[in-house]
Amino acid sequence: MLRHPDVGREIDPRAVDLFLTYQAVPSPVSIFKGIRKLPPAHYLVWRKGGATLTRYWDVDFTRKLHLKNEEEYRELLWEQLREAVKIRMISDVPLGAFLSGGIDSSTVVGLMSEFSSHPVKTFSVGFGEKDFSELQFAGLAAKHFGAEHHEFIVKPDVIDLLPRLVWHYNEPFGDNSMVPSYYVARETRKHVTVALNGDGGDESLGGYDRYRQTLLLERLTGTLRLLPSAARRRLLGRFARFHARRPDHTAGRVGQWMEEAETRGFAYAYARRLTSFGGSHKNELYGPWLREQLAGFDAMALTESAWRDAGNVGLLEKMLYADFHLYLPEVLMVKMDIAAMSNSLEGRSPFLDHRFIETLASFPPGLKIHRGMTKYILKRKLKGFLPDRILQRPKMGFGVPVGEWFRGELKSYLRESLLSDRALSRPFFNAAYVRRLVEEHTTGAATHTTRLWLLLNFELWHRIFVDGESV
Repeated sequence: MLRHPDVGREIDPRAVDLFLTYQAVPSPVSIFKGIRKLPPAHYLVWRKGGATLTRYWDVDFTRKLHLKNEEEYRELLWEQLREAVKIRMISDVPLGAFLSGGIDSSTVVGLMSEFSSHPVKTFSVGFGEKDFSELQFAGLAAKHFGAEHHEFIVKPDVIDLLPRLVWHYNEPFGDNSMVPSYYVARETRKHVTVALNGDGGDESLGGYDRYRQTLLLERLTGTLRLLPSAARRRLLGRFARFHARRPDHTAGRVGQWMEEAETRGFAYAYARRLTSFGGSHKNELYGPWLREQLAGFDAMALTESAWRDAGNVGLLEKMLYADFHLYLPEVLMVKMDIAAMSNSLEGRSPFLDHRFIETLASFPPGLKIHRGMTKYILKRKLKGFLPDRILQRPKMGFGVPVGEWFRGELKSYLRESLLSDRALSRPFFNAAYVRRLVEEHTTGAATHTTRLWLLLNFELWHRIFVDGESV
């Protein structure tokens, strides 16, 4: 599109703010002022006189099933998931699966093994840093199901890869698991043409710790509401200030979330949990021009809008609905789709089968998170199907040790990219604040991993798509 002489390359300031809030630019906005994106589950019809945009599907948490007992819900879940896996194994080309060793991908591999007459080909990626590697669990699941397993280690030799990866994503994209996703897709494509994955299980079944923690936060704030409002605000303020010296500490985060939930509501507090650049960080990061352009614009309004659109449902389902409209389609699905297709690999996601999603949306929320257990109903069904070590392991995201790389092998690359005269002269960010982030992180005085990754991604994107630098 940018080859067309009538299509300009003027950056939309709102898109910059949205990117730093959500790790991607949510549709219908695009990074360029003159281009808009078709939102998920919509179609556009162009006729003389203009275009009509129509939503053709949405998830509805207000319509509930009323089965006799928990066992019937478990069996319905299992029946639908088995069918979702089975139909995605229909293929005329070699087929395999990504295997992280988590509950979702392990379940998909287990069901594939039931439907396959040959060992399922599985693929895993790990890191030299043990805190980030799940290879032991992936190997355990592969052995349990008799899979033909392939695994490899990602090293921080990503300097040549990053610009090409940024080019593939078209817009600034801030989820650093784009790196291992690309690597595992590249290695997988050497063996198969189609790969199943476990994406979507957390959003359908309440699998993220943030869901459980926010429900706890709701109970805590409900208890605090018994206090007079002035006393409640003083207590929250003291709690947040007491832990401000350790903002990454769990207690500090809880104090901040409680205060935000009290003052702005749970939609805002929940959205803040997903962003690394909150209000205070943005105030320091944004230069005068960007602050002026964003006057009156609130990126958090997208989450608050989804919160309202969810309808008359409880807190858990409002979080799930918001993630179905923002985090899942705009970040996770984009990440995996581009990582796979840039390697000519087709990715398929049984947990994203629309019939499965609709069925799970009709389940009572208490079957998803029950007494603090996430994915309660699936875990109950998987007892005996998956090894206990996988069922009982704590959840681990598909992260990258990029924070350590920024202090080691990628330190010079980070500094040369973000602290160059070219980068610091752009009108978006406060140069002194960017320097401070880099210095604090690289010296170990503070941890700014995600913030620096977002800024690095934006700078590389700008060089390619605006400055015209070749890849």
